[in-house]
Amino acid sequence: SCTVQCKKKDGTLFYVQLESKAEQACLSGKNTMLTAVIDITERKQAQDALKKLYDELECRVNERTADLQFTNEQLHIEIIERRQAEEQVRFNESRLETLLKLGEMAEGTIKEIADFVCEELVRLTQSSIGFLGFMNDDESVMILHAYSKSVMEECTVADQLLHFPINKAGIWGEVIRKKGPLIVNDYSLSNPYKKGYPKGHVRLLRFVAVPVIQSKRVVAVATVGNKETDYTAEDVRQMKLLMEGMNEIIVRKQTQDDLKQSEKELQSLSAQLIDSQESERKRVAQELHDSVGQTLSALKFRVENILRQSGENLDHEYHQSFISLI
Repeated sequence: SCTVQCKKKDGTLFYVQLESKAEQACLSGKNTMLTAVIDITERKQAQDALKKLYDELECRVNERTADLQFTNEQLHIEIIERRQAEEQVRFNESRLETLLKLGEMAEGTIKEIADFVCEELVRLTQSSIGFLGFMNDDESVMILHAYSKSVMEECTVADQLLHFPINKAGIWGEVIRKKGPLIVNDYSLSNPYKKGYPKGHVRLLRFVAVPVIQSKRVVAVATVGNKETDYTAEDVRQMKLLMEGMNEIIVRKQTQDDLKQSEKELQSLSAQLIDSQESERKRVAQELHDSVGQTLSALKFRVENILRQSGENLDHEYHQSFISLI
């Protein structure tokens, strides 16, 4: 069977359904007159309307699906951003807690402070290894003060590396030479400053090094390495904050120690001055005592001599006065 669009004499269109080949053959000529046909115009219109509704529905579904997909993507982005924000808040709280603990270590030794900071740097940057050193006055040598526990476990030469001459340092030495942080996220890449590392040294995949600058001079350097993901400027910022906090405590501690030493020296000098003054008083007193004693003795001898020379000729009253004087 087939559906055919036809036109009436008055020009209106209608649809008919032809069931047999004979009926279909009748339409092969022009101006065919149909006498007995089944009018399915309403059915055709209903089908067209239904198809139109279906198309509109499908279009709306597609639009709605696109809207839902966009909303879902936005929601997913918001969830990720919220998680990142929550993680950042927890991270900041953790760093603040670390700074508070660091502030409570003011009475500790520099070694204890350096060990604590080194371990916290490794933890805060999610690294595997780390070390921390202080520079000498002319920035020619870095003296290592702290290794992370993981370095001691992985590196067989860690306990041997105590001093690093900067003129022989490899790529990490650029931190001191350029007085700025350094990030290397692929240590395997060629670099003109790389000098390799000794046998038994822990293998580096990536690392970040941060200096502490004081009065235009590098006073300390911290390095962490082998994080599972790339290091970023945020890692540098976290390291810098903790290192500066450590340096403030160490500078304050050194200032206090210098002040205590100065007070001890001042007390010692004061004691020496008092001793000197007391010795001088004794010396002057001894000199005065000896001088007056000598004078009095001379006077006594003189009076006795006068008495001997005068004998009986001296008036009794004068004689008694001389006796009292003697």
